[in-house]
Amino acid sequence: MFRRLKGVAHNRAASALATREARFRATFENAAVGISHLSRDGRWLRANNKICEITGYSREELMNLAAADVTPPEEVGEGRELSEQLWAGKIPMYTRTKRSIRKDGEVIWLRLTCALVRKLDGSPDYMITFAEDISNEKRAELASEASSRLLESVIENLPAMVFIKNANNLCFERFNREAQKVLGFLCHDYVGKDVYALFPKEQADHFTQSDREVLASNDLIEIKEETIQTRDGRERSLRTAKIALRDADGIPTHILVAALDITELKQTEEQIKLLMREIDHRAKNLLTVVQAVARQTAVDADPLLFAERFSRRLDGLAASHDLLAKNRWTGVDLSELIRSQLAHFGHLLGTRVLFAGPPVRLKASAAQALGMALHELATNAIKHGALSGGQGAVSIVWQAAYNGSAPHLRISWKEQGGPPIQLPCRTGFGHTVMVRMVEHHLEGDVKLTYAPTGLIWEVNAPLGRFTEQAV
Repeated sequence: MFRRLKGVAHNRAASALATREARFRATFENAAVGISHLSRDGRWLRANNKICEITGYSREELMNLAAADVTPPEEVGEGRELSEQLWAGKIPMYTRTKRSIRKDGEVIWLRLTCALVRKLDGSPDYMITFAEDISNEKRAELASEASSRLLESVIENLPAMVFIKNANNLCFERFNREAQKVLGFLCHDYVGKDVYALFPKEQADHFTQSDREVLASNDLIEIKEETIQTRDGRERSLRTAKIALRDADGIPTHILVAALDITELKQTEEQIKLLMREIDHRAKNLLTVVQAVARQTAVDADPLLFAERFSRRLDGLAASHDLLAKNRWTGVDLSELIRSQLAHFGHLLGTRVLFAGPPVRLKASAAQALGMALHELATNAIKHGALSGGQGAVSIVWQAAYNGSAPHLRISWKEQGGPPIQLPCRTGFGHTVMVRMVEHHLEGDVKLTYAPTGLIWEVNAPLGRFTEQAV
């Protein structure tokens, strides 16, 4: 009787064990994650269906491989070190994210959780590994990181200033390289601080009020021109756009500010306005000069002679005008003016026509008066003076002279080697241009000498009437 009962109990236990093993096997094989049993050297002892699906290998193929065979070489060392710690009992388990190489060569990402299974006597038996394919999640994470790096690079390298401020305390969380360059502030020195406190109170209050308006407004963006003061005290003009960044509930979390430094643009606009006013003024003056030239040239001249002289004088006037226009009416170099008025001398420049002196930047008014005088002197030199023959020469020299505290500029035109000079019986328009017009515009003295050696023309006038720069 006892033996019969013992046999029944044994059969029941065996049946229960078989049932548990069947359930375990069913759970093992049909689990939604990859499950592997690995030996101490990392070779597969058992693998479920999911791990075969993840790796692309059949169960028979995996039994001939080790985990290192499907791991990129650069990651093998880390996995081996963790496994050794597990087998040595230094850690109870570990979880890591690693890459794995499928049979078809595709690299995938796995999240592994590894633990040690022990025998009844407590000695290590095998390592059990749970593997989850997180490739899609990891790719999305890497794409997000790449996008963040790209956005960071764009913000940092934009030629515009970019600021990010906390919506709660309006303190700066960061600003980019361009902002640091323009303002003179280093970002890491001012993160979390009220940078506006560095500005005059009135300006800081304006900025703060502007931020609050952006946060309170339903409009997404605000664009306006503002003036700021840099760290070294310089004023810069900015064109600023602000936008409130909001969370999913519509609550503002940050203020994004983008600003362009338009200081040079504003200065250019002012220069253009000034230039247009100057051109208008000069054009009116030019017309007045042309009328005077026409009237004076027409005195005692027949129509053909008038047309010839008037055309030449207009050419000289145009040469000065072109030179001034080229320099935006900011003035011209005296040597440039001489070259433009004597350009028709060609090869004579540097041989029979010599000029020398320090750099002098002439005002527009001085350049126009001197240009007309030089043209008349050149015309007379070719027709009657030193350049009418093959031997004469002309020298033009200028230098600064200091009479006490009032600097003057002296310019001389000297001819020599030409035919004998005769004193004219009357003064015409040429004399008016060479003497009276220059004296009027430069408020100086002009001497015209008909010396036996050749014509001498000398100007002595305050330096300030010639130029705004020191010689």
